[in-house]
Amino acid sequence: MCLSFDDATFDFFHHVYPLLLEKELPCVLAVPSGKISSKANSSPEERLQLLLNPSRDLPLNNESYCSWEEIQEMSQSPFIKIASHSHSHVRCDDTIKEFEEEIIHSKKIIESNIQKKIDSFVYPYGKFSPQMHKKIRNMRFDLLRFLISD
Repeated sequence: MCLSFDDATFDFFHHVYPLLLEKELPCVLAVPSGKISSKANSSPEERLQLLLNPSRDLPLNNESYCSWEEIQEMSQSPFIKIASHSHSHVRCDDTIKEFEEEIIHSKKIIESNIQKKIDSFVYPYGKFSPQMHKKIRNMRFDLLRFLISD
C-alpha cells in the first residue's frame, strides 16, 4: 500500500507527516516546485489558518505550502517519496505551452533542493494528453509517473 498526497501544503507537514512516521506508512508527496519557498516566515498557526478558507476562492500563497526546508526534512524519511507535480500546478494536456519549465525545470528544482534524484511525477488535476504522457514517460520517471491526482 502506498498513499499519495498532492500539493505539499503545510497541513500535510504539520498533521499528516508525523502520523505517517508514527505508523510507518509509505507515501508519495507531489510537490509543485513553483509554489515552494525556501523558508516559512509565518508561525505554524498562521500558515494553517491560510488553509482554512472553506470556499477556496482565494489562491493559496507560498506560506500555505511546505518550505524547501520542510520538504528536505521529509525527503530524508524512508516513508516519504517526493514526486514532481509540475512547476505551477498546470494541466498536462495539449494546452501546456512551457513543457521545459513545467516538467523538466520542476524536476531539477526539486532535486537541487532536496539533494536527491526525483523519478516520479504526479499529474496535476489528473489531466494529461497522450502526447504529453509520452514526453513525460521518456524522461524516465518510474512507474509512479502514472499516478493520477486531484
